[in-house]
Amino acid sequence: GYSTLALGMISALLFLYEGVNVANERRIALRDKRLKVVNNKLNQELAKRYELTLQLTDNLQQTNKSNHELRQTKHTLTVALHNTNRLKEQLAIEKKSVEHQVELRTHQLHEEQARLQASIATRDFGFWMVLPDGKVVTYNPALLRVWGLEAAQNTRLITHVISNTAGP
Repeated sequence: GYSTLALGMISALLFLYEGVNVANERRIALRDKRLKVVNNKLNQELAKRYELTLQLTDNLQQTNKSNHELRQTKHTLTVALHNTNRLKEQLAIEKKSVEHQVELRTHQLHEEQARLQASIATRDFGFWMVLPDGKVVTYNPALLRVWGLEAAQNTRLITHVISNTAGP
């Protein structure tokens, strides 16, 4: 009796165990299937993020390269600006020097011109200077005496007489 009952109970327990085991296996299989779907989605997301990481890394490298080129350009332009400013200062100094030399030379030329005019005016012989086109540049009072003209006479007349005397 008891052994049959025990065997029945064992069989019932085994049946229940197998039922529970089959249900657990189904739940495990269903969970595995859902985990595989989630794992696939995660792997796809990871692949997208990896691609984005590669793109961002490339962009960062290009940005760093551009920044380096911009720093080099900035340095080159800064040096060029410094050189330009230095040359501008040197040019201003040179300009002042040239202006001073021009003023000095102009003063010297005026003095030389005054001496030449005084020398021409004090000569005892008649003197005149005429340009190739016949225009009279200068003459001295002795020339007027030689030709019998007076200093008070019209300058146009004097120029005419001098020009006609000078010849072609």
